[in-house]
Amino acid sequence: MSNQAISDIKRDHIVNLLAKGTRTDGRSPSDIREISASVNCIESADGSARVKLGNTEVIAGVKIIPGAPFGDTPRSGVLTTGAELIPMAHQSFESGPPGEDAIELA
Repeated sequence: MSNQAISDIKRDHIVNLLAKGTRTDGRSPSDIREISASVNCIESADGSARVKLGNTEVIAGVKIIPGAPFGDTPRSGVLTTGAELIPMAHQSFESGPPGEDAIELA
């Protein structure tokens, strides 16, 4: 099989579905997935949100640790970010230290 981004079989299937006016999950082109959002869903965070789009769910939390600025930059601070891609979310995510995807996302 070649290194194409999408196989010929899959492409033909998608083209046929589009001709019929449906998507691979059965929705019409104008149908959208159910969307919901909530805030303050993580009690231990200073701020948090949960967003759902169909069967996809993302949870984000913010933790604030105040500190003194560095002497040479008294009007600047430090912002540290992190991302956790847990194995339950997808088969390509592994437990342990952050992988390349998590580091790039953060």
